[in-house]
Amino acid sequence: VPFEQTTAHVLWLASDHLHLYVDATPDYSLDEIVHAIVDDLERETRQFPALQPRNQPCWERAYFAEGIG
Repeated sequence: VPFEQTTAHVLWLASDHLHLYVDATPDYSLDEIVHAIVDDLERETRQFPALQPRNQPCWERAYFAEGIG
């Protein structure tokens, strides 16, 4: 994650979704962090064309997030 004092940990990786634990300061909005993670993952998965179904987006725009603290 390209933000200072922010870490993201994969808790669950399934075939159609993933669960992340993100530890961040309140300096960044959750939307900014999620957008950065999706952008980075899209860039990395382009290296593996077999991971991307043809004519379908790799990531959905919707996500569920819960804040603590």
